[in-house]
Amino acid sequence: MNVANLYDRLNEQVRVSALLLALVRGDDLDMQRLNATAPQRSERRWHHHDRVQAVWNVSATAWVEQLTTLANLWHAQARLARVTDKTKADGESPDAVSDALAREVRLWRAFVNVCCWKLSQHQAAWRIVCERLGIAPEFLNEFGDCIALKLTEARLADNRATAETVRQELSEFGELAGEMATADSIAAGWLDLFTKLEA
Repeated sequence: MNVANLYDRLNEQVRVSALLLALVRGDDLDMQRLNATAPQRSERRWHHHDRVQAVWNVSATAWVEQLTTLANLWHAQARLARVTDKTKADGESPDAVSDALAREVRLWRAFVNVCCWKLSQHQAAWRIVCERLGIAPEFLNEFGDCIALKLTEARLADNRATAETVRQELSEFGELAGEMATADSIAAGWLDLFTKLEA
């Protein structure tokens, strides 16, 4: 049986999943078929229009948040490198480094770890959102191909600090770590946005 013959029977969620998958594949013909067979509402829109728009906006939000965290990571790594170079220039041994300079190294190292933690949580949150909404994780690539983000994410498994390490580092600088971003909390925020946009 040809699946294309069933396109007029697809419910909204299945149609959106199929449409976004066709978009990722670059299959314009399949996208046209899915749109052409979709029931229309009285305002002459496809029944899945609001859901597609909501998915698109949530995906854009996830993309922007990841790029923002990546920019913060780069900034922290640059500051850490500068301070580390300064400590090497100030003395031959770690004992010769001032307390203020040593604290600054710890601060920027903590910032790097927080950014790596948050990026890893974004990855997991995106997988949760995709599973709940029935969309392909690759849909995020529709916003552009950020090689720097892909390379950074690929190295996160080896470089990411544990949640406990991040909490300890934050507490040293008087930050409360009880509300650390987790994949579940990030996904809940994105799914809540989706619900509001789809309504």
